[in-house]
Amino acid sequence: MKHNVETSFGISPEYIQRTKQDRLGGQGQGNGGGIKNWHAHNETLLLAFKKFFAGCTITDPTQRIDEVQHWILSFVDDNQILLFFDQTDICEAILHECQRGLQTWDKLNITGGAVEIQKCMLSLMLYRFDTYHYRNPRPGEPKMLSVNDTPGQCSDQSTNMPHAILIQRQDPSTGGRLLGVRMAPDGSFTSEFQYRLQQVREMAMKLAAVPFNTGDVLTVYQVRYKPAIHFCLPITKFSAKQCDAIQCPFYKECFQN
Repeated sequence: MKHNVETSFGISPEYIQRTKQDRLGGQGQGNGGGIKNWHAHNETLLLAFKKFFAGCTITDPTQRIDEVQHWILSFVDDNQILLFFDQTDICEAILHECQRGLQTWDKLNITGGAVEIQKCMLSLMLYRFDTYHYRNPRPGEPKMLSVNDTPGQCSDQSTNMPHAILIQRQDPSTGGRLLGVRMAPDGSFTSEFQYRLQQVREMAMKLAAVPFNTGDVLTVYQVRYKPAIHFCLPITKFSAKQCDAIQCPFYKECFQN
């Protein structure tokens, strides 16, 4: 079956077609029925995954809600697997269970596309409660452990790979890119702030190197600067100082032009 793409300019003359060499799957980009079909496909995978794992139970400190249980946070093909562990579990057992969870999801999702191991990241939110000593007058305060505090490895071997690949481990304070925004598991946006700051600095440097007039600068502001900054703002928690640091390099070059 040949698949053409319909755009506002008409139907594309080029098409894609499954052959023995190109084993294409799926419904194609922009297919009107893709949303419902993907949801039905993903819902089945999630229900199957729940049969193998207990998920992650989140309790409400205010006790307004008894508890919320999650297994996977999914947005089309971007998925976050959530697992809960007892405070007595050792790091080796935790990493082994994380590896089993990823391998299970990879096997379930084989008909929807193999997991991209190179894009996978693993973060452990483990706490250590400090004890009292003369340098720590606040005993019992929880401290989130880093990767160096919890050594170990986690790997997976997809069906299309000849050997297992190590999963990249990240500190809970480090944000991995998910849906275009870098939010860390501990809720911080330091990685996102650093990325946006560097992005605007590079944009400002390019602006300074070109003799733009006022109209050109306004076009760059509307087309490049605003979309890049506004995209992440709805979910970030940048302070007023951080927002000023991000916009300052670009505004400085704008006013000079």
